[in-house]
Amino acid sequence: MQEDLFRKLKGHLQIPDTPKDLVRHGDPDTSHYAAESMTVKILSKQHRRILKAMAELNAPKSAEELSDFLGWDCWRRMNELKRRDKIVRFEKTLNRSGRSSWRFVLKGKI
Repeated sequence: MQEDLFRKLKGHLQIPDTPKDLVRHGDPDTSHYAAESMTVKILSKQHRRILKAMAELNAPKSAEELSDFLGWDCWRRMNELKRRDKIVRFEKTLNRSGRSSWRFVLKGKI
């Protein structure tokens, strides 16, 4: 089952953002250094893992909820996936700190 899911997701992905697309010109040097450490291969793997988790969970999830499931912070990748039209905002929710956040679903699952 997981291999079928992976095969579907693999065909669904495009080449991820390049590291230079992850930061803005005015961002601090530390952000630029962090972006340089990210390779297209790492980003692609992270994007696939997030999409696979969303498919497995089969319910709207926030970045915080996905991070708990995956065991690593994925909130930075959510906007990239949204820009690539892989996920869409579904509903607002409150995270643990009481701040508003979005729950996302895979594109086409609404």
